[in-house]
Amino acid sequence: MWYPGPISGDIAEQYFSQYSYYQLSLKERLPVNSVDLFLLVSMSDGVCYREGLFVFTPEGEMLETIEVAQICDHDGSSASYKQKELVNVYTPDFLIVVKDQVEKVTDGEKLGQKEGQMAPEWSFHDDDVSKQKEVSFSYYGLDEFGRLVQFCEQTRSSSARQYGFVSCELLQPDQLYRYSPRELRLMRNEVFAARGYIFKSPDLRAYFGKKNWYKGQSIDLKSISASLTSLERRNVATILSVEQGG
Repeated sequence: MWYPGPISGDIAEQYFSQYSYYQLSLKERLPVNSVDLFLLVSMSDGVCYREGLFVFTPEGEMLETIEVAQICDHDGSSASYKQKELVNVYTPDFLIVVKDQVEKVTDGEKLGQKEGQMAPEWSFHDDDVSKQKEVSFSYYGLDEFGRLVQFCEQTRSSSARQYGFVSCELLQPDQLYRYSPRELRLMRNEVFAARGYIFKSPDLRAYFGKKNWYKGQSIDLKSISASLTSLERRNVATILSVEQGG
C-alpha cells in the first residue's frame, strides 16, 4: 500500500528551488526501512515529462535519487528516440521496474550527413521510415542502509551461473513452463547456492559442488534467505509456484 503525503516546504526549498520553471507534485510516498521514499513528478520545461525517485531520511536529508521515467517531445530531426517508463513498484519487499525503450531509424538513405540526424527531407515520424525498437528493463531496490542498488550489477557470479537470469530480471510464469520440474528445482536452488548455502539434499550438494563458482559457507537457511534481493525473492516464489503446478 502506498501512502500519499505532502512535500514539506523545507525539502522543496532545499532540493528543488534550482528550477526556474518547475511544477513539483508528490505522486506517491512510502516509508521503507527507516527512510522516506518519495516518487515525484516534475514538468521542467513543457517538453519533457519526468518522474524521479528520491530517497530521504526521516530528518529530510536526501540519500539517493534516480530518474525512473522520461518522455519528451520529438521534433523529427533526430534519427532515434529514447523513452524511460516506470513499470511498477512492488511492495512491501520493494522492487522498482523501469523500462528503457530506444527506437532507431534503419533506412540508411534517409539519414543525414550529420551522425544521428535525419536527412532534411525526412522526419523520424514519417510513416514510410523504417525503425527498429529495442526494449530493456532495469531493476532497483534498497539495501539495508537505504541506498538504491541496481540488481544484477552487484550480483556476484550471476554471469557464470546456468540460471543467472533469476538474479537479473523479473520472471513471469509463462517464461518457466518450458522447463522440467528438475530444471526448475535447480534454477530455484541456484540462487541459494550463489549465496553459499550448504545443501542438506545429497543430489543438490553434489550438483553445485561441481560448479567452479560455488563456495559453500553456511547451513543457516534463514540467514541465506534474508540475504536475497527483493528481485530474487519474487523470482524464487514464482519458480516454486510453477514447480508445484501453479
